[in-house]
Amino acid sequence: MTDELVRKLSKVLRQKVNTEMQVVYLLVELRKLMDRDKQPNRTIRSYCNWVVHIDLSYPSDGSAELLQEFDAALRLEIEENAMPADFPKHYSFQVFRTKLRKLLKHYSLPTELTDSDDAWITFSRLYSAIVSDCPIVMSASKRQLKYVEKIELTTRPSMSSINGIPVPSLQWLVMLKDGGVRQWGVMLG
Repeated sequence: MTDELVRKLSKVLRQKVNTEMQVVYLLVELRKLMDRDKQPNRTIRSYCNWVVHIDLSYPSDGSAELLQEFDAALRLEIEENAMPADFPKHYSFQVFRTKLRKLLKHYSLPTELTDSDDAWITFSRLYSAIVSDCPIVMSASKRQLKYVEKIELTTRPSMSSINGIPVPSLQWLVMLKDGGVRQWGVMLG
């Protein structure tokens, strides 16, 4: 059955991924493949989950990792008055792109989607449109968090454009235990 999934995924990846339906299908099938082969890639699993769920309140490894990442970023900001430019790492789709490319290579699947900037921009735009339909809320961590109550991936009121194509502007809303809110824009690159 795994070989059949690889064949289906290869067929989709050889085509130009240019519809929301293709993005959802690709990520759902990748998730099936990962589940069957017990692939532990939490980042890809999280991104796959986000296209089909709106609430991730079960303490999975991916959402726990993300919540802990934002908690660590806030600890640096609050306690040390410091914030590295590339932290938290999930502020960007670059981590998604890198890990997706590695997973595709693992299965000897075509990597044009992650190798080509144009293909990746189109994919990111489509992915953003899918997840912008309703916010994704993560509230369960496997470890105690010091500052973060929950996080939401949602759209900003304004739209941006890439190559003249409208792209929903995504942002992380980080709700703090003290009632405060922090915002991080999501970079699609």
